[in-house]
This record gives sequence, structure tokens and C-alpha cells, in this order.
Amino acid sequence: MNYYGPRELTGQDGRSTGRYHFASANDYRTAPVGYCANGCSGHDTAEEAREHFKQYLVNEKVDFRPDHMKRPERCKICADWTRSYARVEAWDFYPLCKDHLTKESVARLLGEMNDFVAAW
Repeated sequence: MNYYGPRELTGQDGRSTGRYHFASANDYRTAPVGYCANGCSGHDTAEEAREHFKQYLVNEKVDFRPDHMKRPERCKICADWTRSYARVEAWDFYPLCKDHLTKESVARLLGEMNDFVAAW
């Protein structure tokens, strides 16, 4: 299992740096994920690390599918009927009408990023 959430960075001496990355932890190994894995110097708070990961998901991991569902569902924002949706990786699925099939709507629906566990 992989445990995802903000992790405090440590320096070469093993001491806390007071900075955070959003990271995956598994079997005593921890590695930054998302934008934090690409040269990010860390964040002042765990909340900033969470927001950075949310930005990564919204910008890089959303699959928009207009008119793709076989049966219509209600838009998660306005409740209009729709056959369109947005999917975030493998875990979040949001029916969204064409007006709300946007990154901004997905970010709103994702809300605050919490820690999570995944098997991939």
C-alpha cells in the first residue's frame, strides 16, 4: 500500500527542515509525487504541499469526456442532465455539463486534498 500525504523534509543530517512535500510512503521509503517530484524546494506548510498536489491533479491528471456516458446523470455543479464527465486518475468521477466541464469545476469538487491510501 502507498500512503499519500504531506511529509516533512529532512536535511542530510536527518533533522527536520520545516519544509514539506506531498509524498508517497511505502515500506519505509518516501518519495515526493506530483509537481513536488520535479525539483520543488518544498513548502512552508503541509497545506501548501496539499494544494500543490491538487494543482498537479487538476492540470495533469484530469480526463475530460464530453458526451461520453451511455445514460445521462446530473451535473455535480448545477444538476442539469449531462452525458459528459471528468475523471481524476482512477479515483474521482464527476458528471459535469458542458458549461462546467472545466479544470476550475474539478478543482472545486476536489475540495481540500486529504491524505489517502492507494494500491498502485
